[in-house]
Amino acid sequence: MSDATTATVPMLSIEDATVVGTAAGMRPELGRIAFYRILAHSPQAARVESEINDRILWEGRLTARPEATALRELAIMRVAWLTRSEYMWAHHYHPMVDKDLPGKRPSNVLAVRDGLAHPDLNDAERATIRAVDEMVNGTGASPETIETLRSLLANDGEVVELVYVVAIWHALTKLMASFRVPLEHEYSAWAPDGRSPE
Repeated sequence: MSDATTATVPMLSIEDATVVGTAAGMRPELGRIAFYRILAHSPQAARVESEINDRILWEGRLTARPEATALRELAIMRVAWLTRSEYMWAHHYHPMVDKDLPGKRPSNVLAVRDGLAHPDLNDAERATIRAVDEMVNGTGASPETIETLRSLLANDGEVVELVYVVAIWHALTKLMASFRVPLEHEYSAWAPDGRSPE
C-alpha cells in the first residue's frame, strides 16, 4: 500500500482540491479523494474525469437496470483485479463517498478474482468477464464477445456503455499506477480475506 509520500505528483490539500474542484463544476465531496487531489493540478482533467464518472455511474444506460448495474461493477472490479489496482478495487469494494450510488459491490463480486473459472457466473456475467479479459489482455473485445453481449443485454446502448466502461476504467488504472495514488486511510486494500492478485 502506498502513502502520500510515494505519490509521483504531490496531492493538493483537501481544502485546495475542494476549491479547485468546485470551481471546475465537480461535487465538493470529491476534494477529499486522493485521485482527485492529484488530478486537480489540471482542473480540466479533474472535471473530465468527474463528468465521466457521474454521467456513467449515476445516469448511464447500465444504471437504469439493476442487473446491468451489477455487470458494470463486476467489469470495473475485474479490471481492478487484472491490473492489480488496489486503489480502484478499494473504492468500488468499500464505497465511502457515494454511499447511495446503486450497484456498488454486487453480492458475487469476489468471483471476479477467479474470472471465467468461477463456477457460479451466469451467461451475462461470463460474457462481461470475457470482454474485460480480452480488452485488458489484448487489443479489444472480440466480435464473438460483442455479439454474445448483444444477445444478453437489454439493448445496444448497454453493450456500448459496458465496453466503454471497461476501456475508460482500464485507462484510469494506468493513471492511478503512474501517479502512485495513495489509498485513503478509511479504505481497506483488497478483500477482508486478504487475497490479492498474484
